[in-house]
Amino acid sequence: MRKCYLVALCLLVFAGALRAQDVPETATDVRPLLVGMQAPAPAGLVDDQGTAFDFGAALVDKPTVLVFYRGHWCPHCNRQLVELQKHNAVLHELGFQLIAVAPDTPENLLKTRQKNKLDFALVSDSTAAALKAYGIAWGKPGKKILPVPAVFVIGADGKIAFHFVNPTYQIRLAPQVLLAAARATVQ
Repeated sequence: MRKCYLVALCLLVFAGALRAQDVPETATDVRPLLVGMQAPAPAGLVDDQGTAFDFGAALVDKPTVLVFYRGHWCPHCNRQLVELQKHNAVLHELGFQLIAVAPDTPENLLKTRQKNKLDFALVSDSTAAALKAYGIAWGKPGKKILPVPAVFVIGADGKIAFHFVNPTYQIRLAPQVLLAAARATVQ
């Protein structure tokens, strides 16, 4: 009898793991990582210069504001990045680094950096590894995978302390809320 329960449990875990790798077809069906979970460090990312970006090394012992945006073509994303730039000095004073991730090419990241005068890390996730790892990837089969715009505040311990994920891409996290979450994380 006990073996039957063990086999059933293994099958449920295996089926859950398979489903976790799937990408939902709609933004409302994403399942982001939750507060208290360990922030993953996916491989295969590059910066706006095309240089490999070591996500794991970037997150070690450093509180991080991790922002996922849709791409250089999105006006809402560009406004959000400009707003983040305005508050980057305060985040830095609190000990945070700011990293923004998009499924853009390094060339488009560089254009975004220059156009918006950004001085924080822009990271290309062309394989959607980070989008999937954080549970915010969505897209139709055969189409480009996009992130639901999201902000994760990650503590120096590597755990998610706060997140804002909204499938309505026009709605972004208010800077005051981000700063409050950052302050609460380092206290």
